[in-house]
Amino acid sequence: MKLEWYRQQMRRPLFSTPLFWQVNRGLSLLVALGYGMVLLSLGWRESWLRLAFALVIPAAVFLLTGWLRKKLDRPRPFALLGEPPLHPHESGQGCPSRHTASAVILCWTALLLPGWVGWTLWGVLLVLTCLIGAIRVFTGMHFLRDVLLGAGLSTLIGAVVYLPLLLFALF
Repeated sequence: MKLEWYRQQMRRPLFSTPLFWQVNRGLSLLVALGYGMVLLSLGWRESWLRLAFALVIPAAVFLLTGWLRKKLDRPRPFALLGEPPLHPHESGQGCPSRHTASAVILCWTALLLPGWVGWTLWGVLLVLTCLIGAIRVFTGMHFLRDVLLGAGLSTLIGAVVYLPLLLFALF
């Protein structure tokens, strides 16, 4: 996408209001609540190995994206455009999107719950994740590539770690 497109989106009344930033925070809190439900459910069921994976893998993704952000140190759209950010934020370390990467790996983590419960929560979290990614782009916090890289990284890790465990019922 062209840089001017980001400027246009950031100047739209809808995307430049503090209320829109609160929506972003609310969506992130809903994803965190879903993750909390996964952890509580796995603990309640005494699925200790699944609980360990539910704790370790998202933490690893969070740390990996943080490391990548420091290594890549890509600027954010608002910084390149000279626009004020919607929310006070540093201008560097925009790639990959940690919000998106975290939300995607939490979608995968929901699949650790058995049956329709895991799939239902996965679907709800997936919708919230897509909204979070879109908001990060429209508010000028991330370029589309930042969001896609964060989502792709978590999808790859989720597929490599969780799919074999779930498909072959290794726990």
